[in-house]
Amino acid sequence: MYSINAHAKVNIFLKITGHKEDYHTLVSRFMRVEDLYDTIAFVPCECDSFTIEGCEDVPLKSNTIYKAYKALNEHTGDLDILNFFYKHKVVVTKRIPSQAGLGGGSSDAAAFMRLVKEACNLLLSTEELAQIGSRIGADIPFFVYNYPSANVSGFGEIVHPFEEAPLKLELFTPDIG
Repeated sequence: MYSINAHAKVNIFLKITGHKEDYHTLVSRFMRVEDLYDTIAFVPCECDSFTIEGCEDVPLKSNTIYKAYKALNEHTGDLDILNFFYKHKVVVTKRIPSQAGLGGGSSDAAAFMRLVKEACNLLLSTEELAQIGSRIGADIPFFVYNYPSANVSGFGEIVHPFEEAPLKLELFTPDIG
């Protein structure tokens, strides 16, 4: 079984600098939250199609993990990915609250991509994974790079590590999205 933690993030600051079509440009600092994460696992299973458990409230085609799966397939054309997911299902253990601005879905997709790279021995650089992820969501490149803290700009595709002491955070997330 393969497994990886997908950490939440907070925005230390966020400035929307413009927009193009349906997307906005930004300047922000993201910081990973070390003690809040979902877990993504690839569990052996004979599957007829790509299967995700643990995200039943999100339709498959809207799920960022599924979008990452499709994007990796399209980018690589690697049949090892398809074959792997006929023999494994994706199991998500959710701990990051949905719609709380903590990047849970994006983190899950990025962690999924990093784990697929390992499980299927993909010859993709971290930069290539981040670029593939940037087509799915603006937060995904940050999570692909897996920096503790980073300055992020553009549509989220420009990510530079930022050295700072981790903040001690206490998060409060109301039951509204």
